[in-house]
Amino acid sequence: MAPWQRLLALVVAVALPVFSMAADIMVGGSTDGWRPGVNYTEWAEGMEFIVGDRLVFSYPAGLHNVITVDEEAFRSCSAPAGANALVSGHDAVSLNSSGRKWYMCGKADHCSKGQRLLIDVMPLVTVYSTSTSARTDPRSAFTALISAVLLFVMP
Repeated sequence: MAPWQRLLALVVAVALPVFSMAADIMVGGSTDGWRPGVNYTEWAEGMEFIVGDRLVFSYPAGLHNVITVDEEAFRSCSAPAGANALVSGHDAVSLNSSGRKWYMCGKADHCSKGQRLLIDVMPLVTVYSTSTSARTDPRSAFTALISAVLLFVMP
């Protein structure tokens, strides 16, 4: 094997584990799920939500729902009239844009009993880290990898 091929193999072997795809995040974790009485602010503290992730709300169908709301509705625990409620019991919400996101249960007084979630979604960025939580945009990472290889291969 030529020296440049060995170098390419080494770069690929080192760089590929850094990349990870979007994550499915079970709201409340596998134990609590989506229900009143859980402190979702505490649950979300220290977690990283990134564009491309999906929030999965798991609950007994019919007992709860999930409504995406704005800040005012979140603070007042009042879902807007005609709000589109997810009701399957295993609802996946894609995080398609960065910024603050608010969710609540619109059943009875569940929101006032804590069944609401506020998160900040971060944009997908290219990062290099040894942390297992590091995530990258695969297209940008691929471009960086090719650029690095070309630096070594070009005369």
